[in-house]
Amino acid sequence: MKILNFLCRDFWRKLVALIFAVVIYWQISGLIKQKETKPEKPAPAAEKADRNFTVRMLDGGMERRATFPAGEEPKVKVTLLGMENGLAGIQDGDLIFYVDIPEDLKPGKQTLPVRCHIRRSGVKVLSVEPKEIKIIGNPIENHK
Repeated sequence: MKILNFLCRDFWRKLVALIFAVVIYWQISGLIKQKETKPEKPAPAAEKADRNFTVRMLDGGMERRATFPAGEEPKVKVTLLGMENGLAGIQDGDLIFYVDIPEDLKPGKQTLPVRCHIRRSGVKVLSVEPKEIKIIGNPIENHK
């Protein structure tokens, strides 16, 4: 009797609450099933690309303290990693490869590492061939 009395008191409110609870349960379970069955888009794969770039000489002084043995700026072969759309538009100014001339440069042949400055985001340099470039240090004359 108590149970029947409990169910009959505020019957319409209890019925609306029950329907509301069933609808919420139905919506949540549908979203969970939809998420489980819907395949996720795979992340775009990074690609590799091989390019050739010219190596520049960075010298802090006004006079030319070094030259390349061949007389012209050498080229390096570079392997890049990045998204396809990022690699497609790369120009010579986006990646700068250079040899930094030290302050204490001695005259004669020397080998210096090739360095890189990246101006484009989303691109990574995987390898540079050759890693080092030969230069010829020029003697500097002191004029007094």
